[in-house]
Amino acid sequence: MLSKDGEIRRDESCIDYAGKDVIIFPCHSQKGNQEWRYDHNVC
Repeated sequence: MLSKDGEIRRDESCIDYAGKDVIIFPCHSQKGNQEWRYDHNVC
């Protein structure tokens, strides 16, 4: 689920991307590599 902070999270785990592999990592709420945006105009 996309949180109000832009995190893709489930419970305390977030999708994290630091330039290599996409991983599941504990959420830290500092955005950066855990901040995601959804664009309704892209299909």
